[in-house]
Amino acid sequence: MERLANPFIKHNLISIALNSVSKYRVRVLPSLLEYRSAHRRLPPALTFRWRPCSPSTGTEIEDGALMGRRPSGPYAIKDDAPVLEAFREQWTMFEQHRDPRTLCRAVLARTDFWGEDLSALPELTEGVSAQLSRIVHAGVREAARELLQ
Repeated sequence: MERLANPFIKHNLISIALNSVSKYRVRVLPSLLEYRSAHRRLPPALTFRWRPCSPSTGTEIEDGALMGRRPSGPYAIKDDAPVLEAFREQWTMFEQHRDPRTLCRAVLARTDFWGEDLSALPELTEGVSAQLSRIVHAGVREAARELLQ
C-alpha cells in the first residue's frame, strides 16, 4: 500500500496486470491455497474478480495483445501468446453461451497456467463463477459492495 500511495510512482492498472497469469500463480495463488488449508474455506476477496475470469476480457487479439473492454474504452491485455489465445477462446465461448461455471472451470483446469488443476477444488470453481455471474449482472462496483457488506 505504501508503494501505491507514493505520488512519484505512476501505477497504471494495465501495467500492473501485465502477465497476470504468471503473477497470480506466484504471488496470489499460494496465499489462496494456504488460507484454504488453514480455514477450510476460500478467502472471498481472492475469489472476487479472479483476473482470468474477468468480464472485461475481450475476444480480439491485435498487435500481440488481447483487447479488453471497459466503459471508458478498449485496452490492451499483454501476456504470453498462449495465455492470450486461451482467454480469447474462452471469452468467445462465454459470449455465445453466457455460462460462468463453464468458463471458470476451463480456465481453472489449465495446469500449464497454475501448475495444477484448480478446477479440482469445487469451491473455487463455484466461488469464482458465482462472483463472475454477479459482476456480469450487477457490475463490478455493486458486486464489490455486496462482497464487503
